[in-house]
Amino acid sequence: MEWQVIESRAKWCLVTKVKRGEFYSFDDEILQSLREEAKNLDEFDRSDWIESTNLCEVEDAWHLIRNGLQSPNLFSTADWMKEIAARLQDIPNSPTLLSEYTDAVTYALGIERQLPKEKLDSNFDIYRSSEESFTSLEAAWMRAHPDASEPHPVFGLSLREMENDIPNLRELTTIEAFINLVNTGRYPTPELMLSLAKSFQLYFEADGKLSLEEVFFGKPKQRSGNYAQQSLNENRYLLFHDCVNRELGENSIFNAFTSVQELAEKFLQSHATDEDFDGENIIDLDTFLRGYRRWKQRRSGLTDN
Repeated sequence: MEWQVIESRAKWCLVTKVKRGEFYSFDDEILQSLREEAKNLDEFDRSDWIESTNLCEVEDAWHLIRNGLQSPNLFSTADWMKEIAARLQDIPNSPTLLSEYTDAVTYALGIERQLPKEKLDSNFDIYRSSEESFTSLEAAWMRAHPDASEPHPVFGLSLREMENDIPNLRELTTIEAFINLVNTGRYPTPELMLSLAKSFQLYFEADGKLSLEEVFFGKPKQRSGNYAQQSLNENRYLLFHDCVNRELGENSIFNAFTSVQELAEKFLQSHATDEDFDGENIIDLDTFLRGYRRWKQRRSGLTDN
């Protein structure tokens, strides 16, 4: 489905090739355009715009999900992690892309927006703005990691970029990245903490229509079960992908293997589990490689370094 440029609050909002079920994606050019418009507003209008988009972000996400325009794990995606990282660089001038996209597509499709259910105020500081919350979170992280934005002398990426790079050769999801950081005694980045917080908020906003499984990992796949049931294969393919990059990459120092097939054969012998055996035979090599290729295709955003 092709869309032309749609006029929005920020003059334009580019929406192309909308595929039902996967709508939202990060676009730095659009975010920069929104920021420029925000800076041209007077202080009151700018603050009101920024605050309203941030406060309504979860409601906007639920609106898209409810209408089949976005997967339910939006706040756990690499695209949203990139957006929140960019927004944290200029908090006072950054509306949410999600709200602008939602307004544009809602208008284009003629979708009626449902008013959110009225909620009772809980005993937290309701007078604290999202800008104050984001600023405090960012300041706390920077005090703990003053050099986190400096590029690594070997890898090139900063500590912050490496921690936020989901999926990568260590973790496939924001939950796994969070657990790994906590278990190794490190503070999760503001982006990771906001990802978890927004996912929980979405779960409550959906009022029982979304499960925690869905908001963190997406809808369970038929015949594959939930993410926990899939995790054995997910992590085995992740480990093998790491081996492929290390053993067969351009900078390999081992040169012990000449092909992916040869490496897979050795890998299966070294990393087999009880479930990999059918009688006395280890899992079929061709079956494993077909599964790996399908897995890699699904994980198109996986970092290869």
